[in-house]
Amino acid sequence: MVRAVCAALLIGLLAACKGTITSPAPLLTFANASYPFPARSEIAARTLEDDLTWKALPGKARLTLVDRSYRLTNPGERTLLSETFLFRRIGDGLFVAQGSNGKEWAYGLLERSDRYYLFAFNRADQTCTSLPDTELRRFGTTIKGDGCSVSSLQDLTGLLLHLRARYPNPTSAFTQRPF
Repeated sequence: MVRAVCAALLIGLLAACKGTITSPAPLLTFANASYPFPARSEIAARTLEDDLTWKALPGKARLTLVDRSYRLTNPGERTLLSETFLFRRIGDGLFVAQGSNGKEWAYGLLERSDRYYLFAFNRADQTCTSLPDTELRRFGTTIKGDGCSVSSLQDLTGLLLHLRARYPNPTSAFTQRPF
């Protein structure tokens, strides 16, 4: 249940999905992070179905700020999941999201509007791997397995904004409220 919410919330940032954007080292740190959420929030997620309707995912998760990074828990439990999340503001209502399990770093684009939207770029024809080589090179991006690898925050930001312009409809959304 929490995993379904986590997947929509942060793109399944750490799931080995086709088109996942990763880096060999963390691009966000405590020094360059932003904190767009309250210290404690409850999250409900939705995903965009193929027929372009929003479908609520079952369950909720809690997002808690602990030691300067966000962590998730199931609302009925106290045990924090091991993954950590950082965000960096890159524009008005736009954030780079970084998820980490301590060994891998994966990224997504978060836009705050009337709810938070996550540009998941997870449809088979709408991932970084579907971009032409010339566009990938422009953002210092290489194909690595089924995903893409970047090595600088500037390249990551450029790639995410380019993907958003190319594929303007988010595929995941979530709402948050303090608890």
